[in-house]
Amino acid sequence: MDSTDHDVARPAGQLVELDDVDRRIIAELSKDGRLSMRVLAERAHISRAGCYSRVNRLHHEGVITGYVAVVDPRRTGSSLSAHVYVKISQHSWKDVRKALKGVPEVEHGALVSGEYDIVLFIRTRDADSLRELVLDRLQTMDFDEL
Repeated sequence: MDSTDHDVARPAGQLVELDDVDRRIIAELSKDGRLSMRVLAERAHISRAGCYSRVNRLHHEGVITGYVAVVDPRRTGSSLSAHVYVKISQHSWKDVRKALKGVPEVEHGALVSGEYDIVLFIRTRDADSLRELVLDRLQTMDFDEL
């Protein structure tokens, strides 16, 4: 790879060729995104300069898109999780998505095919708060009118 190979970012969705060292770097950063370059280089069995260069290339090519903190939901008071299946009217998913963004207990939502249209991953404190969320808040949202 010459120095101009990574001067231009690849289009989204285009595969990036990865070798074993790239895969080791990705695996180590996936386990702990806060690793120092020194430790990451040691674990990947390469020089620190080589590690900096590879991590920068992986960022530039869109392989590494960011770093996140993994939070234990039990420590934050959201120990109960559930999947909630929702039916909506055709073409209303944008409005439904907007409405659901205002529901902090909804951690993730996905459009699906089959009997239901959306599956929500929800975290609440306990069974009572889940019941309140589903029966009093979600079921009162008129998804067919959104």
